[in-house]
Amino acid sequence: MSERPHNAALSVLRRLLMLAPAAAGLAVAVLIIEALSFEDLAWRFWQGARINPEGLSDGARAVIILSSVGTALLLWVFVARIFVGGLGVADSLRRHAFCFLPFLSIFVLYAADAYGAAPGAMMFSVHALIFSAASFAGLLAGLEAARLGEGMHPVARWLERRALRVVLVAAGVYWVIFSAMGILQYYSLNISYTDTASWEQMLWNTMHGRFLETSAFDHMFFGEHVQFVHLFLMPFYALSGSLVTLMVIKSAALASGAFPVYLLARKHLGSKAAAALLAAAYLLYPGMQYVDLELVYNTFRPVAFAIPALLWAVYFLDRRRMGAFCVAAFFALAAKEEMALPVAMMGVLLLIERRRAWGGAVLAVSVVWFAASVGWVIPYFRGGESHMVRYYSDFGENLTFTGLLFEMISRPLYTLQVALRPVKIDYLLLLLVPLGLCTVFSWRMMLVMLGSLATTLLASRDPSYRIHFHYQAALVPLLVAGAVYGAGNISRFLPRILGRFVDAETRTLRRAVVGGLAVMVFASALFGNVLFAQSPISLLFHNSKMQTWWRSRYVPDEHSRRFFSEVRPLVPAEAAVSATEFVATYFAARRDDYVYPIGVGEADYVVIDTHDRWLADAPGAARALVERAISGEPYEKIYDEGGFIVYRKLPAGGET
Repeated sequence: MSERPHNAALSVLRRLLMLAPAAAGLAVAVLIIEALSFEDLAWRFWQGARINPEGLSDGARAVIILSSVGTALLLWVFVARIFVGGLGVADSLRRHAFCFLPFLSIFVLYAADAYGAAPGAMMFSVHALIFSAASFAGLLAGLEAARLGEGMHPVARWLERRALRVVLVAAGVYWVIFSAMGILQYYSLNISYTDTASWEQMLWNTMHGRFLETSAFDHMFFGEHVQFVHLFLMPFYALSGSLVTLMVIKSAALASGAFPVYLLARKHLGSKAAAALLAAAYLLYPGMQYVDLELVYNTFRPVAFAIPALLWAVYFLDRRRMGAFCVAAFFALAAKEEMALPVAMMGVLLLIERRRAWGGAVLAVSVVWFAASVGWVIPYFRGGESHMVRYYSDFGENLTFTGLLFEMISRPLYTLQVALRPVKIDYLLLLLVPLGLCTVFSWRMMLVMLGSLATTLLASRDPSYRIHFHYQAALVPLLVAGAVYGAGNISRFLPRILGRFVDAETRTLRRAVVGGLAVMVFASALFGNVLFAQSPISLLFHNSKMQTWWRSRYVPDEHSRRFFSEVRPLVPAEAAVSATEFVATYFAARRDDYVYPIGVGEADYVVIDTHDRWLADAPGAARALVERAISGEPYEKIYDEGGFIVYRKLPAGGET
């Protein structure tokens, strides 16, 4: 008797599920209507979109609703026919209606926004759309795997046999594409000196006896960061003497991170095909790609090497290969002092797992490294507190590092309020959704990333909590590793739950869950890349209203060709130079390379690009600014063509 209500409830639930495709279409229609009615939401999909301020007519809304619902129903029928697999059409329709359920998350956000429960919640609907579409793909893959039982889909079988080869090819493709993008950006005069070429100048000066000196600072670089991993690139730089070499090596290092991801996933998911998909998801991950090529024209930062180093550290820690872990952890620490935070938390993880000797040693070394770097080394070379303290002005002005920590700890509710502002929740979703939210199911990696997450979420400075820069460098490897662990955890508990409702073996269900999760994570990274990244498959890459547009960023023009053929050869190899931001990059291989107007009067040559995007809005205004700054200084003009002006310093007592 007790089974009848249960069976009746399941029957009603199955009938309600048949409404899911139409509801999904309606949810997407609501999102389209909202995006076409509100510019802020439209810009989440296509920045620069223009919206009719009067909104949509009732007829237009009806067309959108009917088209969206109709498309969803056609997709439902198409999927049911493609994956029918021996089932009747009706059974196949009933089975695959379930895949449309995730799209109802858009309705939840719309209701929360419309009824005042969470005003502005629809701004997060872009994340709901990505998650829903990726979950749809993952559920399809999982259902197909469950239907096949011990068998395997031909695509999955092919990938299982060639998984490592696929990862190698994918990493190679990433390396070639991003190296090419960086090189084209270099020859298009689209790389800023600050935070890019200054690293090249450090290497050049170090090779000539001036350890980590750069014209960007009036102190040795340790006054900014305890960061020296780029010194290991000196042999390569000595052979080529070019920033291009550094960029190519950096992209290769980031591409190599796919291999520890693959090895870790192969172990925890028990599937080479699933591991290959997660490795590919890492290569597509927007947060990683922006560390490679930043939005603001920076193409080389040594902190990028922390990503593969931390991925290898996680893998070796997982395999209990402590010697190799120490080597990987050292390279992570050398990439930037803040990498001591995740390494320290790995020590905590070892203590939790009762490996007290190793855990205590890793924790102690990391804490001492970080404390010494921030509390002694940086202030010693800088002559004051680290500039990073200024990034946390919400907690007070002119604080010391210890004072900042005290403010954060002593005001926990305020600290939480700072960390959970809407813009920072959006940042969290930008990090988590392109990995299918799987990371939240890994308590290990959530613990390890705690300190690094705080450095971004508690910052007051806008770039610190945007994925378009490098501030998430410590988080990227932990988020990706967390997605692997999270998927592994889900694949262990979910089959047991499903087994209560589905007549199938636990082993079959686990294979289905693993396959579905791998497809979902890959699809999440793919869709996230299309919407948020600046790769060739992204919308930003093709948006002519954005600085990420390929034609303005990666295509050398007559202006840039003139610089390399006529302007750059005018400056002797070791002459001191003061140049505008985007041409100072190309004079970094010398002792003194200043960003104009710094160095005017001291530099042997002044090189001005009146088209420089950060100098002035118009070449005419830039020329007037230059003439005022250079007047009265002992220089003669030796070149003035095509927007470039070159001045040479007169000898003492000389005349123009």
